Amino acid sequence: MSKVNGTIRRAVRGDLQALVALEALFPGDRLSAASFHHLLARGHADLWVYELAGEIRADAVVLYRRRSKRARLYSLITHPDYRACGCAGQLLALAENAAHQRGCTQIGLEVRADNDIARGLYERRGYRPCKLLAGFYDDGASALRMEKSLTNLRSAKAVAGNEASHRQHVTIPPGSS
Repeated sequence: MSKVNGTIRRAVRGDLQALVALEALFPGDRLSAASFHHLLARGHADLWVYELAGEIRADAVVLYRRRSKRARLYSLITHPDYRACGCAGQLLALAENAAHQRGCTQIGLEVRADNDIARGLYERRGYRPCKLLAGFYDDGASALRMEKSLTNLRSAKAVAGNEASHRQHVTIPPGSS
């Protein structure tokens, strides 16, 4: 895919239909409209979207627990036509920085064990596998639990500044996810 210009911003309630439509492009383990509504309404989650030409092309959900220094990347999803544009890598970097800004020292996630592309992205970003979870997904597929330390994450002053406006304009070179 050629270079694209998009915007990463916090999701808002008005994005609900677009988020559900994006989820519908995938075969299972989808977030429902009720789940998105709950995530948008509560203070223990960040929901970021990548928007291009007025359309949401990707999203990331990060969950937090009170009094915990560990964040969980609950979902990272990219429209199939935009997988090679770097949206996922940009969202992942922002999610990590947001977790770091909240005081988290570690971030974890589960990824389908057979999803080599996603696993490759996470490994390139410093995530390390720590446990295989048999039968984790609705279809019986296994998941790989991965974790990353955020203690050595560089200060994200640019992210913090952009977070104040809830928008970050990004230009992504092809294949840079």
